Amino acid sequence: MSAAWRAWTMALLAAPVWIAAPAAGATTYNNDTAIIIPAAGTATPYGSSISVSGTAGPITDVNVGLDGLAHGHPNDLSIVLVAPGGQALLLVDCVGDNTDAFGAFITLDDAAGGHLPDTGALGSGFFKPTSYCAATTFPAPGPEATYG
Repeated sequence: MSAAWRAWTMALLAAPVWIAAPAAGATTYNNDTAIIIPAAGTATPYGSSISVSGTAGPITDVNVGLDGLAHGHPNDLSIVLVAPGGQALLLVDCVGDNTDAFGAFITLDDAAGGHLPDTGALGSGFFKPTSYCAATTFPAPGPEATYG
């Protein structure tokens, strides 16, 4: 199985993705290219691909790590993960407030104990995918606003 997962972001740094196949345990796939966070608009690159290959059987768990997250207004961050088949999951949207996030390592895992904060600074840790916004639209060529 070879596929490219894409993280469409309005703002993000690096996004390692952990994939767990039933027989193989956890395997890490990542894209080490820094994603530049602008003061306004989409990130560069806009659409960060992470190639996954050599897995056997269905993928049963995907966790996303944001390594070294740094942004002066984390409440402006919107991050969606798109599978090769086009399924999209909104990972982060409208979290924290306008307190600087600097160098945080955030792992997004649906089995985590809690969500990212609605207000306050973002710190390192394990969190469930979190959105406090009613709806977010990603500019083309990003995914449509239907998320799982």
